[in-house]
Amino acid sequence: MVKPFDSNIHVFSVGEKKEHEPTLVLISGLGTPSPVVDFNPIWSRLEKNHNVVVLERPGYGWSESTKRERTTANIVEEDRAALSMAGIKPPYILAAHSMGGYEANLYASTYPEEVASVVLLDSYAPDFALQSPHHGHRPSLMPLARTIGALRLIGTVAPDYIKDQSTSFRNHFAMVDPALRDIDSVHVLHHYLDTMIANENQLMFQNAQSVKDAGFPASVPLVSIFALPKSETYEADLKRQQAWVAQSNKGELIPFESEHYLYHYYPDEVCAILEKQFENLP
Repeated sequence: MVKPFDSNIHVFSVGEKKEHEPTLVLISGLGTPSPVVDFNPIWSRLEKNHNVVVLERPGYGWSESTKRERTTANIVEEDRAALSMAGIKPPYILAAHSMGGYEANLYASTYPEEVASVVLLDSYAPDFALQSPHHGHRPSLMPLARTIGALRLIGTVAPDYIKDQSTSFRNHFAMVDPALRDIDSVHVLHHYLDTMIANENQLMFQNAQSVKDAGFPASVPLVSIFALPKSETYEADLKRQQAWVAQSNKGELIPFESEHYLYHYYPDEVCAILEKQFENLP
């Protein structure tokens, strides 16, 4: 735990950092209750050969809440300070799932000299949010239910219901170490759609615009593993993703047929792509 601002932030680190090799930093998407557990299929496969870090931003996992507004700029500032205080020095390979891609993009555009490459794990291009009128405005009773204890009551009466809410879209945690599965359930009860996550959701348009305005640095390699299902909007979504990746002189788009949490279904394939980031370093 480190405390760069007004809250303790959990920085989980495994594997030994080799000289002249970047650290792989895993960044979770919006609303993932326990990033350390969620990314277990990745870090458990790569820790033997690389230093792998999971950043749990305020409101997630073991990290505390913060009074700081959940803008992407604030989150990037917290990430950078937390890594520094934890003694984890750049350069970094930033691998970000879903909305965490905004975080990785803005980090790279603000501090390009600290980023060896960025890998997007089915992250949405900023235009996806900006051109989706209802995205980011979903009312929810979950924060109230959690505050008054109703969510905990549901967890006591029907624990499988709470687990299913968290694992059903992640291959029922088939790729997660069984010893870690209960930790996720605890963090669902503690964090699921709390004020931190709700504020991130409310600021989605603002954050998307800030990332689009910042652009992506041409000098930093960018890989996008695009796993959105083939739907009526697939071609339009694909073009948005291509435009995002094209900002990098070393951009690569990898269409991937999978569910959104692709590393819970194809962890070996995803880890092979991440391994290439270490191999392709100058």
